[in-house]
Amino acid sequence: MADTSAAIGTLSFLTRSEPRTRILLQLLSSGSLSRRQFRDQLSVSRSTITRALAALEERDLVGHDGGTYHLTPTGRIVAETIADAVDTLQVTDELSTFLEWFPYSEYDIDLDDFRTADITVSTEVDPYAPSRKHAESLGEFDQFRMLLPSIDLQVARSTDDRLKNGDLDLELLVSPEMEETISTGEFASVLREQIESGSMTVLISADPIPFYLGLSRSDTVQIGVEDDEGFPRAVLESDTEALRSWCETVYRQFRADARTKSADEF
Repeated sequence: MADTSAAIGTLSFLTRSEPRTRILLQLLSSGSLSRRQFRDQLSVSRSTITRALAALEERDLVGHDGGTYHLTPTGRIVAETIADAVDTLQVTDELSTFLEWFPYSEYDIDLDDFRTADITVSTEVDPYAPSRKHAESLGEFDQFRMLLPSIDLQVARSTDDRLKNGDLDLELLVSPEMEETISTGEFASVLREQIESGSMTVLISADPIPFYLGLSRSDTVQIGVEDDEGFPRAVLESDTEALRSWCETVYRQFRADARTKSADEF
């Protein structure tokens, strides 16, 4: 294994001082800056800027021409690496609740594909925000396909009018563990009528479904996750081509072995 001591030393040198890192990022963005410009943009003291620049020059990360400072070739490589790391950490922080419950390591999906997605998470103030987002989606689209690890009776009822009026074409692909639940009581009567409307299809997956997927006729897709108690924790919404393609592939895989459940079976 290559000796990483020098690289780790540089990393430690930068992370011990936020101004050093911020100077590199500012120079990467601006090209060159004077000490006064650093003070104005970073809101730190003159002495802090002076010490940080001197330390960066000693490491050959920053050079200067008169009173103007710029990145050295090495400094640019380091600054670009830091910028990439910062972007990744920002995405990870925003997605932390989602990623806690999403089986990311089991699927061939790039974390960068989540970068521009909108995230709705469950909080103490608004614990049902993901469920509400899901329900709102059913009122926005005229065609929707869903991969469902669980199902909510109130959400199912909310589609009644649109299904019966022919304003919504809905396909539910349900986890096998849910078949008994939806085949009895109020669930059964609600879903039977909706299937009989001719606007909804219910399929039972052959395999357990690990997360929620929602696919509209447009490019919009949703990915939702639940905790170990089956409580919705977060839903991600995106219209990027990469996520749409991935969601379509996953949906087709589950649908391939699924069986249709007719109204007579409720």
